[in-house]
Amino acid sequence: MDNLPLNNNNDNDDNEYYPNGNLRYKRDNNNVCHYYDVNGIKIHSGKFKNGKANGIGNYYYPNGNLRYNGEFKNAKPGGKGREYYKDGILMYNGEFKDGQRNGNGILYNENSKLIYDGYWKNGKYNNYGKYYHDGKLIYKGCFKNGIRNGNGKYYEECEILYCDEFMNNNGGYELVYNGGWYDGKYDGNGKYYEDSELIYDGGWENGKKKGNGKEYNIEGELIYEGGWNNDKKNGYGKLYEDDDKYNCQLIYEGEFKDDKYNGFGKEYYDRKLIYEGLYKDGKYIEPTIKDEYLCLLCLNEKRVMAFIPCGHLSMCENCSYNYNEDKCIICRKDFSISYKIFF
Repeated sequence: MDNLPLNNNNDNDDNEYYPNGNLRYKRDNNNVCHYYDVNGIKIHSGKFKNGKANGIGNYYYPNGNLRYNGEFKNAKPGGKGREYYKDGILMYNGEFKDGQRNGNGILYNENSKLIYDGYWKNGKYNNYGKYYHDGKLIYKGCFKNGIRNGNGKYYEECEILYCDEFMNNNGGYELVYNGGWYDGKYDGNGKYYEDSELIYDGGWENGKKKGNGKEYNIEGELIYEGGWNNDKKNGYGKLYEDDDKYNCQLIYEGEFKDDKYNGFGKEYYDRKLIYEGLYKDGKYIEPTIKDEYLCLLCLNEKRVMAFIPCGHLSMCENCSYNYNEDKCIICRKDFSISYKIFF
């Protein structure tokens, strides 16, 4: 609500008129000032102090309907007040500062349904608040400059209406995500749900899975735990498969690249080890003399770096610099340092 013509240099009780003879300004017996546009439509009424609107007052649209009702400070909305749409429907009820929404306030759409209920700063959602779609809660959590930032819960409409601990008593909306946000996207640690079942619990970046995380099937059984990057399995991880005999059993542990076995790994069937060695693009590489010296990560360069204290010679120099885990790629024991071996 900027550029409000709420300054008055007339400190007496004289009425003012436009050149066309229409009333511009008058002060009534209650010391309330009234302003009109050139066509005679009221644009403001309220208290003035030091030539500016201060205290309780009203501001109007050109159609004569109320636009703002509440406190003014130095000719701008300041304090508690209400904003209205042009048709008279309440738009906002809350706090203002310097003409902008600041503090706690509630925003409605033109059908009088909730849009936002929470804290504001400089006219934007800020800190903690609740955001609604068509009157239904879809997000509650932290905001920064009008964008989801910090921890928050996100809800979506579900097709089947039922009640359980994940429903938000919101007419068929269920929890989809609970965790960190940055610039309106999943970021940091968070939990993702489908049909109220936990599907993923782990790291996110820019709306995609990244870092360590666990993936579950719709029955709640663990099917993968390990590294992720760009929504795909990357780095060390363990993959499980459901069967009738053992529920979810381990079928592979080792290195992944873009959802495929890649690097050193172990493959299992019926809980028995069937392959151990190098994989590339999801396939086991039959060992050769040359393969025994290939880096277990890139599968291209010669192994020259050994982990200490276990002593396993496992990767090339370049891959060791980019390796960000604290466990040996072969035995999965903690290591303190890696040394280059010359041979």
